[in-house]
Amino acid sequence: MQPFRTIRSRSCAVTVLLAAVFFCIGSYSVILAQTPEVPPAVAPSFLRYGLLGGVVVNNHSPNFSDFANATNSPSIVPSGFGPTFGMISSYVGGLVEVPVIERFGVSLRASVTNVGGFTLVGRENLAAPNPTGSGLYNFQISHALTVNNLLMFSGEPYLTYRVLGGLTLYAGARFGFMSNPTYAYMQTIPDDSPIKFLLPNGQLTSVWNSQSGTIPQVNSVNTALSGGVNLETPIDQQGHWFLAVEAFYMHGLTQVANGLVLRRPLATNNGLPATRTVQQNEFGTDKDPLSPAWPSEIVAGSWLFNNLRAGISLRYAP
Repeated sequence: MQPFRTIRSRSCAVTVLLAAVFFCIGSYSVILAQTPEVPPAVAPSFLRYGLLGGVVVNNHSPNFSDFANATNSPSIVPSGFGPTFGMISSYVGGLVEVPVIERFGVSLRASVTNVGGFTLVGRENLAAPNPTGSGLYNFQISHALTVNNLLMFSGEPYLTYRVLGGLTLYAGARFGFMSNPTYAYMQTIPDDSPIKFLLPNGQLTSVWNSQSGTIPQVNSVNTALSGGVNLETPIDQQGHWFLAVEAFYMHGLTQVANGLVLRRPLATNNGLPATRTVQQNEFGTDKDPLSPAWPSEIVAGSWLFNNLRAGISLRYAP
């Protein structure tokens, strides 16, 4: 009878073991059925659409005295027009940014910028016999070239890199198209100066050679290297809308206009030095080194401009 007890004991143990296994399997299935599913982590999307706007600080570096082949252009300006810094204007536009791989992407911006509404000034220091006393009277003639509301319609392709979640670096170029390239020009002597311009009708005046027109041979495409930084922050709980602050610098590569001329008076003319003191009755004659009648050396001029842009953008991430 002993062998029978052993077999029976082993059968009971196997039965209990199988029952425990089936119980654990069933319990695990019930637990899985009652446990809510946790969605996998989703990488943030860097796709953006947006609107932008802000202020532009324009720095012009003109080195010319007049326009080439123009029937109505500024007269000779000694040493060319001087640089003009800190001219403030505005810009508006739109953007789209597309991620490419990990934190790298591309961006395209389109904008309208007012780079006009500024005056280029060249100054001419002269000395003439004092009409109200003895000796010489020192005075200054200002040559002012005013550019009126020169607009630029530009497209800006960039490569982008997300340094952090909201911080992006940009490197690219600007391709701009100029519109409304008009100017006004005049020469002036201070009103309190005893020396004036003499008009053909014998009248004395502080303003001479006033003229206006369209800047000839404006470059159809104005290019620049561009780089910038952008910092955005979400403004809604769903993370679809962002407000960003940005700053960009653009270094001009293309002349504003072609055919610009820089005229320099020759050192002597008919035995007279270009550094001579010009008498009042000789202004504008072949004895005046700054007169068109005085022979001049003509070299190519230039006119480049750079700008610093700062503003905000409203962005949408689908």
